[in-house]
This record gives sequence, structure tokens and C-alpha cells, in this order.
Amino acid sequence: MSVVHVAVPHDVTIADWADEFPASALGGSIYAVAPPLRLEAARRLADAGHGIHADLILGHEGIHTGVTPQMVREIRSALPEADIDLHLITHGTPAKEQAIAEAEALNLANDVRASRIALSPAAFARNERAITELRDAGINVWVELEPIHSANPLEAGDADGALIMLIEPGTITTADPSNINKIEALPGAWNVGVDGGVTRAIATTSHAAGVSYIVSGRALLQTNHNELPQPKGHTS
Repeated sequence: MSVVHVAVPHDVTIADWADEFPASALGGSIYAVAPPLRLEAARRLADAGHGIHADLILGHEGIHTGVTPQMVREIRSALPEADIDLHLITHGTPAKEQAIAEAEALNLANDVRASRIALSPAAFARNERAITELRDAGINVWVELEPIHSANPLEAGDADGALIMLIEPGTITTADPSNINKIEALPGAWNVGVDGGVTRAIATTSHAAGVSYIVSGRALLQTNHNELPQPKGHTS
């Protein structure tokens, strides 16, 4: 008796336009898919040679409202060779619990051997020692540039690169591609990424401008289950 193998469609697929770019130049934001699908999304990205981008969003009580550290650890355990990068987003001035969670997130970058972690200029100032230890361990530390930030809020030696945000981190708004122009004022030795509402057209513009790492969520990761949590108005 012959066995008939029936192809089962994936819950998460990568948009066809990803093939227009070098695989390593694209990262998929797994926060863009519902929590039960994030490990599968990570697998699809890793299989295609793309980066796995995880938003660690900290609420005022130190509660993770984005991708959880546990999920990041599960991904690393399942995908030991995958390229994982983290984006630490802290809303407001950290309270004690939030500051503890922020320090734990920085430790997570080391524990899972992240290729890089991006954080705000304020978080740089709060975590100087931890950042030095990460860089000594070979983990790149990038500065997050919100739309309101100047092109270069740090000294050139303080960071290894910049993540240019086209929207305010942790929100869903229309991307402003003009922020890509900040790349012109950044140190030439820095790697530069772009994130926030990145579509195929914005990815093309970014790549042409010299951006080395392009993060995309909903436009890159396609699923019928993109129902995200709504943590007090903050999503990504």
C-alpha cells in the first residue's frame, strides 16, 4: 500500500520580495505575528538565512509586553546557529522593577549569543558597564534612533551601529522614510539598520542608501493570524 504525503501549508510564510535582497540583509520582526506562531516564524527566517529580530518591550512594572525572554531562549535552543538580534524598548523613565528587567534583558543578549542588541540613548547611559561587557563578549551594541532623535546622539566609540526607527518604537503608525537620511550624518564605521513599518518599497530605498540590516514585520512575515496583544496602546 502506497503512502500519500499531503503538503501542509505553513502558518507563517516569508513574502516573495525578500528574494530581492541578500538574505543576511533582512531581519524579520517576530513580534509581528501572534505569540503561538513566533517560534515557527523564527524557523522560517532561519531556514531562509534571514535574521530573527525580537522586540523586548518593557512596561512600567518591568513586565514584558513584547517578545518574552523565555521565547528568545526557546528560539535559541531550537535554532542554535540562527542569527538573533534584540531590540530593547523601555517606555518612560524606568521604575525599580523596570530597571531590573532592563538589566536582565541585557544579560539575555549574552546568554543567547545575540549578534546585536539595540537600545535607546537613555538606556546606554543607564547601563554603561553592562554594555561594555557585551561588547567585550563580541556582541554589537547599537543605538536606537527614534524619529525625534538627532542623527548621532552618541560619540562614535560608544556604539557599534545605529537602528534608525521610522516610527516611534512600540507603536503602529505610518513610517516616515525621510528618517533614512540620518545615515548621512552617522560615523562611517557604523553598521546601520532600519526598522518600523518597513515595506518592500522602503526596504528598497534603505538598501540603496547603504543600510546594512533591514527589519520588517507584517510586510515580510505573512500569516492569517496576525492578532497582536494591545499593551496599553503600545504595539509594534
